Amino acid sequence: MLFLVFLLCEAWFEFIEIQDYSRQQILEQSRSIRDFMMSTRYVYHHQFISSGLPLTDDTLGFLPAHALARISEHFDQINPTELSFNNVSADPRNIYNRADSIETNVVRYFEEHPQQKEYFEKVATGSRIFYQYATPIWTEDYCLRCHGDADSAPPTISARYTTGFNYHVGDLRGIMSVRIPVEHFNRHVRAQLLSNVPVIMAFLLSLCLLMYWLVQTTIVHRLKGLLRSVNFIREGHYDRHMPINGHDEIADLAKNFERMAQAIALRENRLKQSEQRLENAQRIARIGNWQWHAGRNELFCSDQIYTILDCSPDSVLTPRQFIRRVPSSQRQRLFEHLKNSFATQQFDEFETVITAESSELGYVRLRGEFESRHGQLLLSGTLQDITTMKRAEQEIIELNHSLEDKVAQRTEQLQRTNKELEAFSYSVSHDLRAPLRAISGFSQILQDEYSENLSPEASRYLSLVVDNSQMMGTLIDDLLRFSRLNRHELKKQMIDTEALVRQVVDELLQDCVYTFIHAPEIEIGSLERCYGDPALIKQVFINVLSNALKFTQKTSYPHICITSTHQGEIVTFNISDNGAGFDMQYAEKLFGVFQRLHHQSEFTGTGVGLAIVQRVIARHQGTIWAQAEPNKGATFSFTLERYVE
Repeated sequence: MLFLVFLLCEAWFEFIEIQDYSRQQILEQSRSIRDFMMSTRYVYHHQFISSGLPLTDDTLGFLPAHALARISEHFDQINPTELSFNNVSADPRNIYNRADSIETNVVRYFEEHPQQKEYFEKVATGSRIFYQYATPIWTEDYCLRCHGDADSAPPTISARYTTGFNYHVGDLRGIMSVRIPVEHFNRHVRAQLLSNVPVIMAFLLSLCLLMYWLVQTTIVHRLKGLLRSVNFIREGHYDRHMPINGHDEIADLAKNFERMAQAIALRENRLKQSEQRLENAQRIARIGNWQWHAGRNELFCSDQIYTILDCSPDSVLTPRQFIRRVPSSQRQRLFEHLKNSFATQQFDEFETVITAESSELGYVRLRGEFESRHGQLLLSGTLQDITTMKRAEQEIIELNHSLEDKVAQRTEQLQRTNKELEAFSYSVSHDLRAPLRAISGFSQILQDEYSENLSPEASRYLSLVVDNSQMMGTLIDDLLRFSRLNRHELKKQMIDTEALVRQVVDELLQDCVYTFIHAPEIEIGSLERCYGDPALIKQVFINVLSNALKFTQKTSYPHICITSTHQGEIVTFNISDNGAGFDMQYAEKLFGVFQRLHHQSEFTGTGVGLAIVQRVIARHQGTIWAQAEPNKGATFSFTLERYVE
């Protein structure tokens, strides 16, 4: 088959090549005839003019147009190829030079395409097919001696013709027509093709034999080896090496098969490991898988289910046998569940008591889902032993009951303790304030009435006593306020934060106890509304802004900026200043009670304000943090719940 295909293809290509070559030869032959005839035409004309012969009916045959027509007529009679030629015109004066319909179309072609030098096409006249070749005949200078002005033409010409005058150089007069029949052309092509066929057949036969040998040695033999190796892979021998060498496609295919076998072996090994891990996981979790073929009423169970039910894996567990293991008190509930599952094609989780072979009652949980396979309805799922979990749940329930009793007792104790703490706080506050007021009052009297009798050192001591007693009073107030925070019931509502901050700023500036080099500049941005307890949130802004004012009092141009940002339902407030700042390595002490990062002589305070702020923010489920740098200010940030309408 391959030989025949090659033979036909080669014969076809040879035929096309010979045909093209022969056609080119015909074209070259036509050009040669044209050149010869045009040369003859030129020589005839000049020879006649130079001879001085008078133009008569006897000498008229020497003119090129007449002479070529006669030569063509005699050539056609003696030429066995039936080749013909002539100079013809669509408007001849000589009837032998009249163009036929094909030549008339060629003349028209040259009139429409004056830039074309030749014409060569296959044409048909009746049942005959020819190759038509033509070149244009243009009017030249020597033509005008007879066909220019009628008055200057030879007398014989002017007396013989009424037309054929007033031509100009370059006018299309006619065409030189050469016509060769296709039969001659086809005979040549067939003869040439038949002479080449034996050589082609011998060459192709040798080529096919060579290809057959090459295919057998380089492809078929190696493919058989590859097939044997693939059969080994199919049988599960993934470690067999494929003896296919080389760098071609078959070698690449063999290498790919070998890599595929290695990959299959690796995956099979991983699959076995996964199956082993799954089996171990099912054993540890006390869970097995099952499949119920509803149409055939067949039940498949994994080994773990037989272990859970304490029965032999060699026995066959049927759906009826499984249902019998469910106590009669719960079978109706199981039947209803199965009925609803098949009706809705959805198997919900189901828990029931079940009896093992050892007659021990246990709890199992069933899960499953429906699938259709080959038109059959299957119900696949898992069975998990939850006996231990159920017993643990029962123990948890019993423990919760006991814990509830203990919590109630502890709550009652805590309430009594809180009341005692409140009474103690009130007592401490009352008992401490009385002596502090006495100390402060008597010390103030001594300063006012006996200062003249006191030495400067004694006056300084009295001032220290007064200042420290007042500071002690402030500290007691802050501690009491801090201790009451957890007992304050939160009354959350929408807070217009911007209005609240402006109110706090006005109050702080009116009651400001600090002295500034220049009045502080407080910039309040467009603040998001938040959701919280207005009184406590106001205390947060009071404490943080008070700190900002306190720590910027020694700054040349104090500046405080309050802004907010939000992300989702959380709003973050930022209060920045350009005051004293602090070292970030001590930042963890900021929000502790009595924790201070500056000495009392630099900035006054009790160290409770930020602890109160942190406690309030925590009660609102927010967070607070700070960023600072010594002598470059600080930024306190805290989050609250954003109010969304």
